[in-house]
Amino acid sequence: MNPENVLEVNDLEVHFRTLDGIVRGINGVSFNLRNGETLGLVGESGCGKSVTAHSIMRLLPRRISKIAAGEIWFRRQNGDDHNLTTVDPDGSLIRDIRGNEIAMIFQEPMTSLSPLHTIGDQIMEAIMLHQGLGKQEAEEHAVEMLDAVRIGNAREFIRSYPHQYSGGMRQRAMIAMALCCNPQVLLADEPTTALDVTIQAQILDLMRKLQAEFDSAIIMITHNLGVINEMADRIAVMYLGKIVEIADRRTVFKHPAHPYTVGLMQSVPEMGDMQKTRLHPIPGMIPDPFNVPQGCAFHPRCPVKNKPAACMDPSGVPLVEVEPGHMVRCTLYAE
Repeated sequence: MNPENVLEVNDLEVHFRTLDGIVRGINGVSFNLRNGETLGLVGESGCGKSVTAHSIMRLLPRRISKIAAGEIWFRRQNGDDHNLTTVDPDGSLIRDIRGNEIAMIFQEPMTSLSPLHTIGDQIMEAIMLHQGLGKQEAEEHAVEMLDAVRIGNAREFIRSYPHQYSGGMRQRAMIAMALCCNPQVLLADEPTTALDVTIQAQILDLMRKLQAEFDSAIIMITHNLGVINEMADRIAVMYLGKIVEIADRRTVFKHPAHPYTVGLMQSVPEMGDMQKTRLHPIPGMIPDPFNVPQGCAFHPRCPVKNKPAACMDPSGVPLVEVEPGHMVRCTLYAE
């Protein structure tokens, strides 16, 4: 592994078994996560963002899915490198890593938090399991974490159940739980979904401050480009199980290269535009996962005229570097 990286994903493939056949949820995804950076993972619903995160956590449902190929290298706090794809998903190693060195903020706190246990019990469980603290010390640490995420009356809050609080409060509790063991990597899967813009801004501000305090690297998974523009250092754009473009935030927003990325940018309204400029939605629909187009999966929806025949090459379209640090999977840049 590169010493600058804490996580490296190489040619990851994830397959799902269905009654109609095999679906490739992830089809050759590669990226790296540097120490202390925020990587934004964006794309339409169903492109594979959450599947990528669950693969890293080894939380895929084993009855219907498997990691078919690829590697996920993680550098632990003690300096050891581990390929998480070869780790026993029920073994002691992944239990030591999951929730401790790699943590996740799940998309919907109401379904991720247990309704049968108090907020405090759920945070304390992770602290006692990974930090080796007693119940009294774990409770004090839980109160400190809830204070850190700006929950008032934290000592009372830990004795409450998830349904007794608002979505914003539950989301803050999820962040406190994810950060209670000072993880090296934080996977944030739509952390501001269903929150109003005021609470959303507070949550993002909180995550930035806690990242600076704990020096965590973050993978921010969302389809909200406003959130990505505010949080990410680099951006990886996904489409139908593949990364089609990856570069630093400024490059992606100012000079997008892949037609899909351009389409995403044109679909976002601008503040103060007063409806002078029409939005340009991406034409067509996401292809059927059982009938993915050969070559570039985006070519049936691509607005570029006179597309080269290489777009439909069965061997696929490679990810090429068009400038230092800017990778694009498009035949327009194949030369």
